[in-house]
Formats: sequence, structure tokens, C-alpha cells
Amino acid sequence: MATHNFYDWRNDYYRASKGSELEQAALNNMAVLAQTFDEWREICNAVPEGSALEQTALDNMVVLAQTYNDWRDVDYYAPKGSGIKQTAQDNIIALAQVYGVRLGKT
Repeated sequence: MATHNFYDWRNDYYRASKGSELEQAALNNMAVLAQTFDEWREICNAVPEGSALEQTALDNMVVLAQTYNDWRDVDYYAPKGSGIKQTAQDNIIALAQVYGVRLGKT
């Protein structure tokens, strides 16, 4: 019997009834198997705002973020006024400056 991978569990999550045991099991297994920024972003998108799993997903996204777009995603999901949001914004600005993006200037 084949073992479920992250994407199998993701598919189960989206097929499961809202609030069902399968939905929660799929989400938990996604978190166990997540290894990439994109996988943690998917979890962050799926979980309730303010949940412990959202914080875990955000923490992992911060560790794995490398690009301007990664940091924009972290900024999008991070709670307003949080240290993670500030870290994301600092990295967005730094990366924009490295690549010569003129912030707010025309």
C-alpha cells in the first residue's frame, strides 16, 4: 500500500467535510510532512487565523523564505503588529533595495 505524501493529504483535506475528523487528520499530516516554503504556505492558507498551527506554519515560512515573493507571502499571513510581520517587511525592503526597486518614488 502506498504511503500518503503531503499532496495526497492536501487533496484529502480539500475533499473532506468542513470540521470533520478527516479534515483535521489531513491537516495534521500535512504539517508533519511539510518541508518547503510552498507547503507551509498552503497550511497557513488552510488553517484558522490565530491558530497554533498557523503560528507553526508562519515560523517555518520565516525559516524557509528566500525571495521577495516569499517575504510578501509571510507579510500577508503575519498578524498585524507582530514581530514576524516586521521581519517580513524589513526583508521586503532590503530585497527591493538590492534589486533597485524604488520604494514609493517615481
